[in-house]
Amino acid sequence: MKIHRNNTKQVTAKVLLLLVLLCYFTFIGCTGSETERKKADKLSTELAQMPLLSSQFDSLMQQVRQLPPTYRVAILLEVASRDEGRKAVIKQEDCILEALPLASKKEKKKLLLHLVDYYARYGSFSPMSNVRKKCFLRVAELEEHYSLSQEESWAVKKVKALILQNLSETERALSVYFELLAEHRAADKPELIIEDLGSIATIFSSLGDHEKAISLQKEAYQLAVEHQLPEYQKKCSRSLVVGLYRLGKYAEIIELYWKTNLDFFARSEYNAYSMLASCHLQLARPDSARFYLEKMVQGSATASDATFYSRLAETYLSENREDSATATMTKLIDCLRKEAKSTEGLSEADSPFPFSFLPVCSSYATLLHHNGKDREASETFRLIVPLMEEFTETSSILADQIDALTRYSNLCRSLRQYEKVSDLLTRRDSLRDIYIRIIDKWDKKRVIDRFKTSELMYTIEKQQTQLAYSNRILIIVGVATLVLGCSIVALVVFYRQRRRQLLLIQDKEFEIERLRTEVLSSGGNSSVPVFSPQEELFRTAERKIATERLFLNKELSLELLARILDTNRSYLSSAVNSHSGSNFNQWLNDYRIQYILARIHTTNDLIHLADEAGFASLNSFYRNFKRCTGMTPNEYLKQAITA
Repeated sequence: MKIHRNNTKQVTAKVLLLLVLLCYFTFIGCTGSETERKKADKLSTELAQMPLLSSQFDSLMQQVRQLPPTYRVAILLEVASRDEGRKAVIKQEDCILEALPLASKKEKKKLLLHLVDYYARYGSFSPMSNVRKKCFLRVAELEEHYSLSQEESWAVKKVKALILQNLSETERALSVYFELLAEHRAADKPELIIEDLGSIATIFSSLGDHEKAISLQKEAYQLAVEHQLPEYQKKCSRSLVVGLYRLGKYAEIIELYWKTNLDFFARSEYNAYSMLASCHLQLARPDSARFYLEKMVQGSATASDATFYSRLAETYLSENREDSATATMTKLIDCLRKEAKSTEGLSEADSPFPFSFLPVCSSYATLLHHNGKDREASETFRLIVPLMEEFTETSSILADQIDALTRYSNLCRSLRQYEKVSDLLTRRDSLRDIYIRIIDKWDKKRVIDRFKTSELMYTIEKQQTQLAYSNRILIIVGVATLVLGCSIVALVVFYRQRRRQLLLIQDKEFEIERLRTEVLSSGGNSSVPVFSPQEELFRTAERKIATERLFLNKELSLELLARILDTNRSYLSSAVNSHSGSNFNQWLNDYRIQYILARIHTTNDLIHLADEAGFASLNSFYRNFKRCTGMTPNEYLKQAITA
């Protein structure tokens, strides 16, 4: 028995020795010797001093690839953390892809975050679809297989939204941005909230919903002011100014600039004085416009003389001051020709004038024509003939070309150059067809995008309402739990009911999504009805009329209500006729009669009450009152008294 015990001890000792040796050699194999560690430290130090794009860096990387995996991954991770611009990103991407198979899960997460950041900064606006595809794959990998901190999750979601926005996936991009906005509001991160609002406003602006974009930009600007964030305040001001200018709110722009410390803002933003000059010019204040143009030139070394003279000429043209306009136009033409001569590769046949010269030159020629100087006007028009004939698909330039051709044809008609008039009008009409086609194409796309966005906004608002409702219910139940002794049973019952309702809602939403997918996949020819747009429009009109009491407005018409609802007159009329059983006027007057019936016993002045209800005339009031009640107002009052 003793011998057996000794043998057992010997075997156990040998096994333990083998395990120790195995662990030792495994550790040595993975981490390398002390010599390799020193070599790795030396290579890391040398690589830190070498630019990524140098040949010495490539030669050092060959030595790095001979190190054990642990050292190699650490060095590659350091290389990935460096920021040396767009050109170095390709090499850093190769280093990350080389390190991924060798890295631990924690190191892989760091490498993938670097990779996604590269794609976002240098690849999200690339036309190459493979960059976007790789970015989506890495984002999905991070979201599905790694535990991300709150900041890391925000960074990944922002990259995802940027790529979606670049791919014109506005619906999905907005969904991610609104999710980020809710999370940033909950975490009270004003800088991130401002960035989210700006990104969402950019999408709405691209869809043509400038009013919504302006409201978001104002919210972001106010947030920057409240939290005293000057950099964000300037950034928001810049975006807000552009949006307000699109909507023609020039007085608001002037007020905003004065609130934002104009001189300080102008030092960092050359366009400030130029924008102020444009606003004053649009508000018919040429003197103020010239004042800010002078400040624009004095305050910035980068100001273009041609730009200055062009804008200055516009101020004189708005006042019909021919002499000042002529002097300014002469300086403008000299500046443009000097710039053209300094441009390399410009042939003699090329026009030395940019498209921005087209509207101011045509306006100047028209002024000369009105003042009886037809020869000078003809010579001026000949300067921009190449610009009028050059082909473009930019809508703003097309509009300027159409206007210039119209002005030129008027001059030629007065000179009885009918053949040239015919050529000019033919050219103008062809450009007008192109312009209309471009605008129609853009309008259709914008309407479709806005419809999708409206659906998404409705879904998001619905989810937020449901969440707020659920939170309120949970608070009420929590309070009841402290007060009532049997709260546990009530809470369980409530939870089960709520769970069942949510499942039913999810099932219905899934069914709606499935039906929508079937309709879209069949090209819209499916017989399965998903929505009734006409009925939805009628219900929207009802809510608008009732909640905002639009019927009290005497000027309310079918055209005005159609503009309010962002639809067309014929479609709205058809919706009202189909779903109310009467025409628009009768339907509107029914609301007015109901308004009067609710107040007829509180006043003796029926004329004032009819006017208050929105009736344009007493005849209309009496006629509609009898149509709705079957009797006149006096008969109705007498019957009410006798009853």
